[in-house]
Amino acid sequence: MINYFENFPKITYPDGNGKIYSTVDMTVRFKIIEKVIQNPNAYYEYYWQDSDRLDIVAQKYYGDSRLSWVIMLSSQIYDWIYDLPLSNEKFDEYLEKKYEVDNAYNLKNIVHHYEDITGTVIDKNAYNLLGDSYKKHVDIYSYELFQNELKRNIKLLSKDLINQILNEFDYRLQTIKNNRKLSNYDER
Repeated sequence: MINYFENFPKITYPDGNGKIYSTVDMTVRFKIIEKVIQNPNAYYEYYWQDSDRLDIVAQKYYGDSRLSWVIMLSSQIYDWIYDLPLSNEKFDEYLEKKYEVDNAYNLKNIVHHYEDITGTVIDKNAYNLLGDSYKKHVDIYSYELFQNELKRNIKLLSKDLINQILNEFDYRLQTIKNNRKLSNYDER
């Protein structure tokens, strides 16, 4: 098994003072093809718990904590902090900071948007025209909580496909490195 950046090609860059640095080339990207992502047999639906972390889930499911990047790619998670659900405690802290309130529960008293009976967002004028049984308002806390909960269902790429993905990943990185070697050779 490999870490995501372990075999990435390196680039060098000058610091402006004559010193040369080498670092991982962050412009390289690996993506699991859409055909695999859309195939319901290619992954296992997992419900994220408050105590979960990417490395722990990777260890439990794949037997290797270094494969957390596979979970991120298969679930299209790009930000490991805000693309995953926040715990209850962190969720309230996030809301208090975002909305500049002392207590997140106070946001239950502030309307985020209005909806008709079908769940379609409507403006306040339409809301006022509808009868009570045909409308509802959604408060900020409920809206944000719903958005947070949507993040709980993630995709774990099937264990049966993991070796194929790792081989493809290694092949792609090696191809990039070989192409760069040829390109550097041609420039001489």
